[in-house]
Amino acid sequence: MADLNELVPVPGSDLPMSSDEWANVISGMERMRGVDDLPKPSRKRKGQQQDEGEFSDYVLSRPELHNVALYGVLRDMVDAACANSEAVRPTVAIHILARFAATIGRSAYIQIGDQRRHLRMNALIVGPTAKGRKGTSAEMPNELFRQAENLLIGCWPLRKLTALATGEGLIYMVRDPVYADDGKEVDAGVPDKRLLFDVSEFAGVLAQARREAATISTVLRDAFDGVKLVTPTKTSFCEASDTHIVVIGSVPETEIVKTLTSTDITNGLANRFPMFYSVRTKIVPMPKATDAKLMQGFAEHICWAIYEATKRLEVSLDADALDYWYDVYHRLEEKTHPPAVAALLARQSTYTLIFAALLALLNRQTAITSDHLDAALAWVQYWEDTTLFVFSNGEQNEQAIRMKGLKDEIVVAITTLGGVKVKHSDVADKVTNKYQKAWPLAKDVKLAMELLERESPPRIYSEMLATGGRPKNLYSLTPQGDE
Repeated sequence: MADLNELVPVPGSDLPMSSDEWANVISGMERMRGVDDLPKPSRKRKGQQQDEGEFSDYVLSRPELHNVALYGVLRDMVDAACANSEAVRPTVAIHILARFAATIGRSAYIQIGDQRRHLRMNALIVGPTAKGRKGTSAEMPNELFRQAENLLIGCWPLRKLTALATGEGLIYMVRDPVYADDGKEVDAGVPDKRLLFDVSEFAGVLAQARREAATISTVLRDAFDGVKLVTPTKTSFCEASDTHIVVIGSVPETEIVKTLTSTDITNGLANRFPMFYSVRTKIVPMPKATDAKLMQGFAEHICWAIYEATKRLEVSLDADALDYWYDVYHRLEEKTHPPAVAALLARQSTYTLIFAALLALLNRQTAITSDHLDAALAWVQYWEDTTLFVFSNGEQNEQAIRMKGLKDEIVVAITTLGGVKVKHSDVADKVTNKYQKAWPLAKDVKLAMELLERESPPRIYSEMLATGGRPKNLYSLTPQGDE
């Protein structure tokens, strides 16, 4: 007879059941009852890869300037400024280059097509509040150029202002002479058209640009391009020609993200202001002044560099640099970024030539060499890294890279399908393996093909094919050489 301690009653029966038998029943009931609640393995389409968290683990590192950017005497100046202070190396260098660009005025230029591009540059120093040492990094360059100007006999000192509010006010500070109908001078105007703005609160300038009827954005864009500036009012008409305006702005990284609008990005204001990250890299409780003997030597060098730059006209590339530039230009134009970041970096190629020319002149060299281009590319890369760090994130950047790969696949697919009047469905089937891949989806293919048509120059173009029902698109490769 079974032990009563190991027997349990059977539901609906007076007969006992052993505990082992009952455990088997309970186990079977649990398997049946929980079948809809148990976690199921994810169903993957053919070719789908398990997400291992690549996007979530992908982070952008803090920007760092490559040493090659500090070409020649610029490195010596930066080393001296930062030896016994908390000044930030890239920020010191940017202030030196911008101050040099403003001081030489509309003398030296680079020829880009039919345009004479005088060596104006803007810069936006971006970094954390109080820890960016944006102001500290400007102190040595200010003293350096003060001493250099004292050595330049007969040279007007460069005007430097720390506030910028309205477009009308900016034009007034570099205005042309005004004459009455009888030829009598009404306003002598401003003979020195050079002007440097060092604005510590540039977020305020961006806020002013958002105001209705504000002209500051338009004037800053025109000033960078070197065109005549005009106040668009009848009551206080004013114009300024042949101006040479350089703007350095400082802004906390949290503020620039909030205050820079999509309009600023798309209308070209933002991409005229390369952004450079500034953050303190060491703690110096009691900073010391830059060595006086070194400062004197640098001032004398700057004095001669300014003098020679004002006597020189076109700054051209030497033969090796010209060959190198063709490769550099294609690399810059083919870079891939999220749309907003790409708009912010749209003038990378122009600024590469400006930086290269300034570095050549600062080192008292007569032509742009490949070394100057390498240094300029390092600055442009730092601009790019700063922009990605401040305005993007790892996932957006990775997605942009994936989209670039998809666009390249679509071009290859259209090529293999004949290259002319290829149906959208045929292209989609080829790049998705008839949608057996987890990515791309149909919407990704559609977006990539739209982006290919909007490239400059476009790699593909489409034609609308009328049918009895819904019209279809046929895609062809853009012939080489077409605009």
